[in-house]
Amino acid sequence: EAVGVGLPIISSNVGGIGDLLENKNSALLVEKYNDIEEYRKQIEYALEHRKEFNEYAKVAQKEMLKKHNWKTLEETIKFNLK
Repeated sequence: EAVGVGLPIISSNVGGIGDLLENKNSALLVEKYNDIEEYRKQIEYALEHRKEFNEYAKVAQKEMLKKHNWKTLEETIKFNLK
């Protein structure tokens, strides 16, 4: 949801997050979900590099719209109905 409205992301790299977001390209990711120190470092980085961090949000939103839109949904449905 955050990507959809253009918010920058700091997240743990669990589940399918790594398939959707790339560290220091479209988000800031923490490898171990319970690593509080790594979260602190990523938040500090985001605050020190605000312009870059906000650009990640634009990249993430652009990539998400490319992969998840009505056209790709239609193609997926048609493929699965074959």
